[in-house]
Amino acid sequence: MPTRGPALTFDPRYVEFVIDAWQELGLVPLTASDLAAAASTHAERILSKLNAMGLHEEHVSAIQISRAINLLKSLKLAKQVTVGPKEARVAKLAPTPLGQMLLREAPVASAIRPDLVRHLVASSPELTTLLRALDQDGPVILPVLSPEPGAPRRGVAYTTAVEEGLAQFWTLPAQARKYGGGHVMSATSGRKRPTPAQLMTQAQVDAVKQHAAAQVKPFDTAVSLASALGLVWEDLQQVNAVVAARSIGSAAVETDGGFTPNVPDWDQAGSRFVDGLIRAHALRADSSGFAPVEALRGALGSSLQIAPLVTDAFLRKAREEGDRGKVSVHLYFVENEDRMYARDRHPLLWQGHAFDFVEVKSKTGSPSFSARTNHASSL
Repeated sequence: MPTRGPALTFDPRYVEFVIDAWQELGLVPLTASDLAAAASTHAERILSKLNAMGLHEEHVSAIQISRAINLLKSLKLAKQVTVGPKEARVAKLAPTPLGQMLLREAPVASAIRPDLVRHLVASSPELTTLLRALDQDGPVILPVLSPEPGAPRRGVAYTTAVEEGLAQFWTLPAQARKYGGGHVMSATSGRKRPTPAQLMTQAQVDAVKQHAAAQVKPFDTAVSLASALGLVWEDLQQVNAVVAARSIGSAAVETDGGFTPNVPDWDQAGSRFVDGLIRAHALRADSSGFAPVEALRGALGSSLQIAPLVTDAFLRKAREEGDRGKVSVHLYFVENEDRMYARDRHPLLWQGHAFDFVEVKSKTGSPSFSARTNHASSL
């Protein structure tokens, strides 16, 4: 793995808070405390708006603001300068020439700055290795605990369901190809029957160890960060009532040895997206005709190699184009009142509201979910 890069402990949202706050002030030199204060005010404004939409209440993190500022310095986008008269010199942060260019980059898909992300990936051995591994070996597919409503969650019935789900996971086409249908679960320590958590931990180790991404440490941190930066897609498909298969694939484009988020232009990719959306909705919608936003992100991400941020931007664009009669479908967004303010809620944001479900109808008014398949079988 390449030399050490920036620590993967920063939150990309806070990097945006710092950049946006600094831009509002003209990217002029500021003391670190003044920049942190401006970023905190900006973050508080954004987080309050999100809470008003029904997202979990979140307080501004001074630690994450500090990490975001340190990241800009680590990436050589900002540097310390000393200004003022000789008898009253003050240390301030100022953008470097590279920073003046990258920090002024306009975001696409609401929150992705492609050139900045490319520069970050080039500086990060972990992110570079992850993306090269996904290009080399294809998606990583891991089993995860994902109990459906009404499924057992404790006791012998739960353990048995986990064991059965893992057995089914290893027979999925992607895993059968890798192991030739002969995977044997690695032994866990101790004589007692392993707990569901122990079974799952070992199964995840077994699933990733033959993939080139196994060398990325910490794996989950790198994946979460890459997703937030628009570099990977993730999909979750149930295997049985308590176990799901989590797929992680590249949503990046490699050019000249570097990686940039795949952010297609709507004019060039809009019709392909709509076609993919119709198919994804057919697979993931329930009997009500609505599909969970997260399920559509996964299905569209895996088929079009785009990250959740890009999928959301295209869903908003498809809704607007459908309302104008410029595409062949109408989209309807609905919120899930039962998920209001939930910590793990990740809704689609549009026009100041948060939505959890999407319905897709053709211009004739027919729902797009006439064909259904067992989606776990396609893994």
